[in-house]
Amino acid sequence: MVLREHGLQSARVVRVAEEHVEKFKKKLSARAKKTKEDRVRYLLKALDDLEWELSPERLEDYILELYEESPHRAAHVAKALKLFIKTVLRDKELYYSFKVPRTQESLVAEALTLEEVVEVAKKIRHRGAQAYFILLAETGLRPGELLSLPLPSLDLGERVIRVGKVSETKRSYVTFLHESTARYLEEKYFPFREEFVDRVRPLLSRLNVNLEAWESRLFPFKDYELRREIYRAMDRALGRRFRLYDLRAFFSTYMTKNGVSPLVVNVLQGRMPPREFRILQKHYLPISLDDLREIYERNAPCVSKYL
Repeated sequence: MVLREHGLQSARVVRVAEEHVEKFKKKLSARAKKTKEDRVRYLLKALDDLEWELSPERLEDYILELYEESPHRAAHVAKALKLFIKTVLRDKELYYSFKVPRTQESLVAEALTLEEVVEVAKKIRHRGAQAYFILLAETGLRPGELLSLPLPSLDLGERVIRVGKVSETKRSYVTFLHESTARYLEEKYFPFREEFVDRVRPLLSRLNVNLEAWESRLFPFKDYELRREIYRAMDRALGRRFRLYDLRAFFSTYMTKNGVSPLVVNVLQGRMPPREFRILQKHYLPISLDDLREIYERNAPCVSKYL
């Protein structure tokens, strides 16, 4: 069962080391060679994606993100993680925080209203977590995708986010910012971010950290730190918690209720494979960047204007 079905309130994070992976390989020594290689390969992919830090909340969202891209890949990664956690980490809270998805399973998101999302945003006391939450709600991007977004992907002047992630199954195109959100980022978030980077840089310089990569991220914070602040705000505002991934469904539902074509929503949320997008743009939806911006500004949820 998933985390919220257990009613668990966790801000724990478990840091995984190379020796844990080596131990996992030994545990798999009796398995067939291909099985062993596949389990290790999927585990390493997950650890790289999660920066070698596991928390119950992030694991649940991570599997959901993978499932949207490829149900089969999500199932393989979940099985590898389950086996690793069970045999090496032996951590029940991590183990029960996510499920191995069935390939034909329909994943249901919690229905959220704009009023509920705004109330949570108002209660977030950490400026970085608040900005992260606002952008999740107003763009519908995947949590992991937004967290790893490079700073140059954001153009405040044009109020555009160019995600630019292309895989064999997904093409993240562009999404936009409301005027009030661009103003919030410029006046409130970026001064906070600059102060944080200046304060933490000397500490990280003593460690084995790629400072250039860290400083180039739009959100140079730990995932579990942002989630902790957001979940605390949910408790204060609503008395309950929902997954950050549910904000992706909130965005698409809000847009479609406002009459936006699901095809346009798929473009904005990067759900469309590159080949399909090219065909759509050429034959069915000859739409420009300005057209997309106008649709977004007229119909997308706006949280920042209430803060």
